[in-house]
Amino acid sequence: MARPRQIHSSGDTILLVLLLLSLNLGQCSGFLHHNIIPNPIKTKINSDRSSSIISMNLKPQKLLVVGGGIGGLSAAFDAKHNLRPEDEVTVVSDKELFQFTPSNPWVALRKRTAEEISLSLPKILPRHGVNFVCGAATHLDPKKQQLTLIDGQVLDYDYPIIATGPRLGFDEIPGARTSSSLQCICTTPKASLTADAVDKLQEDPGPIVVGATQGASCFGPAYEFVFSLHKELWKRGGDKLVEQCPMTFVTSEPYIGHLGLKGAGDSKNILKGLLTKKGIEYYTNSKIAEVATDSVSIDTIESAESDPTGKSKHVKLPTKLTMLIPPFRGLPVWKSVPHLTDPNGLILVDDYQQSPEYPTIFGVGACVSIPPVEIL
Repeated sequence: MARPRQIHSSGDTILLVLLLLSLNLGQCSGFLHHNIIPNPIKTKINSDRSSSIISMNLKPQKLLVVGGGIGGLSAAFDAKHNLRPEDEVTVVSDKELFQFTPSNPWVALRKRTAEEISLSLPKILPRHGVNFVCGAATHLDPKKQQLTLIDGQVLDYDYPIIATGPRLGFDEIPGARTSSSLQCICTTPKASLTADAVDKLQEDPGPIVVGATQGASCFGPAYEFVFSLHKELWKRGGDKLVEQCPMTFVTSEPYIGHLGLKGAGDSKNILKGLLTKKGIEYYTNSKIAEVATDSVSIDTIESAESDPTGKSKHVKLPTKLTMLIPPFRGLPVWKSVPHLTDPNGLILVDDYQQSPEYPTIFGVGACVSIPPVEIL
């Protein structure tokens, strides 16, 4: 669940990197006092002033962006635009494809194909003067300033930006690994598999469970999918198919529309009203007890408006198709670096996406640790 705080754009993050590149960790001369902004970590950086600083005669610097998703490419393109021509920008990704994650719900409903939301990183990055290396990171050594890849290749860097996205924490949800009915839209390949499962409902309809598990921090896609799926079922089979596929929404939020943010505008009434209007049953304050092929068992606490005692009850929901948003966790490679991550392996950063422990390391996107508004 995201804590509302000032998160600066990737452009601001890159400008801070620029300033650090120019400072070269304090090795530059007294010329800096004419250009440097006081307390650069806490002060928004002026782009003109940053550009004048980097015009100094420094050795070429290596910026390593680890991750080829939205955060990684945004950082890489911003860096290439702002850095000097002699500075080197390299994107490292374990996949050769960039895939536009926000379109995954459309892929899951055949509104887009995986190919239509994908781009080849080896083709597009060199056109913009950005290097590309395909390989999964296995070890980060901040002292040596080196990143080791799964094939043994070692990449030197001056400044890395970690943008690898999250690991999906389905291992924390009982039964999730063995349930053949469980689907997910958090990655494009998984969304494609979800599309296959949705297609089968036309020939073999049945109950559907959609939601976000305990520990989840991203609730919006679950709401988007449940409403979009309801409409898609109606388009494919009318009221009859909708009635044959009763839908249940399950969430760890304390109330519908909380979104991990204590609500957004009138999200509580809007989303609750839509669920009610479409006949979608819902459970809040819920923990997934077990995911099976034909059922989802939850432990749910009644809300004060329906039961003032707040008693917990166990509910077993039948299902033909289940789509859940799991907890987001960090990759083991980052968690193995002392003090780089929180206990869940997500990168610890300040308001400028900079590691407090390692000033040359930055993190952007869903791999970053953001304290929750409240524990759900």
